[in-house]
Amino acid sequence: MTAASKDVLAVRRDEPEGSQSPFSPTSALDRITILLRHMDTQLVAVRQKVSAVHRLWIPEEVPDLDRVLGPVERVLGSAAGTFGLEPAVLDGRRAVRGALHILWADLIDMSPENLGKHWGVDDIPDDWPLLHRQLLAAVEEAIAQL
Repeated sequence: MTAASKDVLAVRRDEPEGSQSPFSPTSALDRITILLRHMDTQLVAVRQKVSAVHRLWIPEEVPDLDRVLGPVERVLGSAAGTFGLEPAVLDGRRAVRGALHILWADLIDMSPENLGKHWGVDDIPDDWPLLHRQLLAAVEEAIAQL
């Protein structure tokens, strides 16, 4: 932890009781809601990651996910009911657009020109420039469809 981080924590700790920090939720229920939604997101993501068909990854053997994750998911569902949390609306179009823009930026960073200019590499595979153009065009076309 940096000295600056310690200062921020000290300031937050020294705030008068009941004061509201502009940097964090203002109630315990807000914080709990954020935690529960985060847990839900992580559990869904791990299920998808290990059960999806990947093109460039082979997941190792995973135990029965229902047996392993089921109890956590059941308690999580119960907690949502206990606190009266309604499902939040996820803007799927925005989520896909965001992921595609990140991929676009990654491709720009790894362009043949930038590999040499910014990364200092000169052993660029002969197939990379064409593949890079194809990937970039495919991502740009996907973004244009949203």
